[in-house]
Amino acid sequence: MLNTALNKADLIYLLTQQEKLDSSMRDTHGIKKRHWLENMTKEHTIALNVEKHEFINEAYQTWKYWKKKPMNTALILEEAIDVIHFVMLILNKPTINIEKTAKETANWIMSAHPLQDRNAVKNAILVLSEIPNHPRQVLTLVLQILDYYGFDVLDILNAYKKKNAKNFERILEGY
Repeated sequence: MLNTALNKADLIYLLTQQEKLDSSMRDTHGIKKRHWLENMTKEHTIALNVEKHEFINEAYQTWKYWKKKPMNTALILEEAIDVIHFVMLILNKPTINIEKTAKETANWIMSAHPLQDRNAVKNAILVLSEIPNHPRQVLTLVLQILDYYGFDVLDILNAYKKKNAKNFERILEGY
């Protein structure tokens, strides 16, 4: 089992916090919720793709054979949290039932296995870079990679809380 396996309660927390952030974002930018849900899929998909690739770039140890600089695991976690923010945003879009979404997502994550070696991580990174933005698959791959680098659920939740607070600050500052 993954040390990064978010359970249903963790996912309810993340989904709820994400909706609060998204609601504030909509209010700040004058975006109607219906427009957000129905017409902003392209923007959210592009954002998730960018964040996936920023995460992949920071997790370079397994695939950038030419780079000798030591990896900064704090940056890996930071970029993973950005991915998780957009995954939660996308998971929230079609649903009015956070509990059901959390349960289905937790079940998806629970079926994942730890990555055993560098080659398995490289394969996960390749899949992550190529797959369409299926949010549960993206989340599971990110969690598997974080698990490989020694992170756990508390690391993820604490980093999410910190980044979420920063995102609210950015809204207030007109970022």
